[in-house]
Amino acid sequence: MRETLTGGMHVAEQVVAGASIVPVQIPTVAFVGRTLRGPVGQAVILDSYAAFERIFGGLWQPSPLSYALEHYFEHGGPRAVVVRAVNGARCATLTLPCSDVPASAAVWRLVAVNPGTREFLRVAVDYDGIGADETEEFNLLVQRLRGSAGEIVEEQEHYLRVSVAQGAPRTLAELLATSRLVRLVGVAPTLRPAATASGAYIASAPDGLDGATPTDHDLIGTAEAGTGLFALDGVDWQWLVLPPRSRNEPVGMAAWCVAAKRCAARRALLLIDAPRAWTGVTEALTGLRDWPLRTADAALVFPWLRTTDRLRGEGAEFPPTGAVAGLLARREIAHPPWRAPAATPLLLPLRQGYALSCPVLPADRARLAAWGANVPDQIRPPPGATLRWRTLMPALTPNPYLRDLLLRRRLQAISEALILATHWVLFEPAGGPVLWRRLSRQVGEFLSNHANLPATALIGQDDWFVICDGRLNPGEGRPQTVRLVFGLAGDLPGSWHAFLLTQALGGADVRSVSLNAWSLPRAAQLFADETAVSTAYSQQPLSEVAVAAQSGPPEGLPKATIGLTTSMVGVTGSRKRLG
Repeated sequence: MRETLTGGMHVAEQVVAGASIVPVQIPTVAFVGRTLRGPVGQAVILDSYAAFERIFGGLWQPSPLSYALEHYFEHGGPRAVVVRAVNGARCATLTLPCSDVPASAAVWRLVAVNPGTREFLRVAVDYDGIGADETEEFNLLVQRLRGSAGEIVEEQEHYLRVSVAQGAPRTLAELLATSRLVRLVGVAPTLRPAATASGAYIASAPDGLDGATPTDHDLIGTAEAGTGLFALDGVDWQWLVLPPRSRNEPVGMAAWCVAAKRCAARRALLLIDAPRAWTGVTEALTGLRDWPLRTADAALVFPWLRTTDRLRGEGAEFPPTGAVAGLLARREIAHPPWRAPAATPLLLPLRQGYALSCPVLPADRARLAAWGANVPDQIRPPPGATLRWRTLMPALTPNPYLRDLLLRRRLQAISEALILATHWVLFEPAGGPVLWRRLSRQVGEFLSNHANLPATALIGQDDWFVICDGRLNPGEGRPQTVRLVFGLAGDLPGSWHAFLLTQALGGADVRSVSLNAWSLPRAAQLFADETAVSTAYSQQPLSEVAVAAQSGPPEGLPKATIGLTTSMVGVTGSRKRLG
């Protein structure tokens, strides 16, 4: 049982050994950037654009993120996670005079929790229900309004019988410590604030600031403060979008590199907008040759899109990743990535009213795809005419699956589901063959049910395998680290995508592995040593390797070797043999 303390509540999570593996059902896209208002450095989950308008203020000219969210939900995006980044923003203040003394002598000072010029707050103080002799208590009402001159209340907090006495259990500082609207600043006066007239309020001063355009450092944030990209820790997301910092200021390469590494650690994919200076195919091809970021964890989208700016009521060009993220998330709902065959079309066309900012011919699409740039479709292409979308991994990568965006996402989804469901092995009292068998059976059942054959696989070919034995794991003591190798059939007959899953006390990890090519795919050539549990011989299919326990390999067959391939952003490391 795993125990945590969250939001003041004690949470106990029961880890069930060998439970059925359930993949993530609703895809989520994370957005980090500037907004009109809202909480700073907090990951807020949204299920509609109306929710974004209510919390973050909706469309705002200096905020490309607001338009990206609009395009995302218009193209079918089901859920988003938004993190607001600011640069020099300041919170509005409120001043409450104390009772029976001039306002300049003693005042209560409150400050808004969220910075910006559009945080319209007001407060009211009364003594309702408080006796005449209870001179140290008061009631406080705090409201956030939709506009400065409006009466529409978007959020409200009411604090009853607040005390100004030293050591009292309901002091204002303690009560406002968890408020989503205001905080108490400075030293609290010993006198309670004066009561406002019936129906009257004290409005916040117009001293809030929106700040300047966020820098790359603001988008990246810090792990200590949990801001920027680090605010996404602890939230499930599968795609990441960093809209331009402003209409004319793109995201810098430093932020792209950090975002790609964060995606690699989370088994997610980053969508990158092509620079606005790439106004045509020629400029794009020239820029792609010098593009410094080469990674399997990001995909670049070209060109920008032209559609209506609803705030101005006229046409304008916008970054494409918001709309593309919506199409990708919508596709994952219709065709879950862990079970969709590789031949399934990648994306639906853009919605009516969206057009490419420059013409792109079919031959140009192929040239751009070769360099890792992907072009959305304006109309539904004929069957077989859609190019496979590519990541920014170089064409000469030793693992071809790293270049295919659809296949990359599929393997990420499978890996993430396996990591979340196999954490139970670290809570077992002993390792050894019994534990390996249970783990192999659990993973084997999932792959059998979800990891179907690609469309190009041969009939009768094995489509997956699992290896968990003594070559990968230590003896039978309490497991500190448990390793398992699983593989899925590739697009080409006889090819495999194999991975090493590691569950350790310091965290889980999935890395690519390389198997002896000659020994696959027939199970007759896959086996382990005398300590192995997942062994197979004769004519057993590889799917049975996951659950079978045999006495040993056939006579005269050499042992299969397993090699690790580690990769970072744009870098491929060396290989190492095991066993």
